[in-house]
Amino acid sequence: MRKSIILFLTFFLCVAAYAQNLTVSGTVTDKDTKEPLIGVNVLLKGTTIGTVTDFDGKYTLEVDDSKGTLQFSYISMKTVDEPINGRSTIDVAMASDSEALEEVVVTAMGIKRESKTLTYSAQTVGGKDLNEIKNVNMINSLQGKSAGLQITPNSTGAGGASKILFRGNKSISGSNQPLVVVDGVPMMMNVSDS
Repeated sequence: MRKSIILFLTFFLCVAAYAQNLTVSGTVTDKDTKEPLIGVNVLLKGTTIGTVTDFDGKYTLEVDDSKGTLQFSYISMKTVDEPINGRSTIDVAMASDSEALEEVVVTAMGIKRESKTLTYSAQTVGGKDLNEIKNVNMINSLQGKSAGLQITPNSTGAGGASKILFRGNKSISGSNQPLVVVDGVPMMMNVSDS
């Protein structure tokens, strides 16, 4: 009789322990486009129990706390905390967390500033602008892309240097050449001031 009571209690405790585990599944989508999100981190908050969504935005997670909270996080999306409350299916729609980015200008001294805080005009010439006009010499592609910039190609051909004149023919230092910096390294220009 005593063995049967012990066996019954052991069975009851195993069933009670198993009943506390809950399998939660669902789909994570983009709130705006309604498309499934791939690779969303799904984590039982306060633990290391987690998973990621598959190609269809679906996830399955076994949790041991039916009163816990699932945390959904994804790059460029607002993090969502969703209480489990004993539910086995939790679908989540995540909203975009994009903020308007201000244009940043790097000055000649390497200092980053927002373009609206500068006391002088600043223009941007991107790679797409340079690719529109195919030229052997990249410097010659800048002609007409920035106000006050005058480029005179050298007559020696593709390998020849071009004369760069920026905002007139006057200079305090006696040289009319602008400072050209490529990846933080000042470049020496092989042109004359004539």
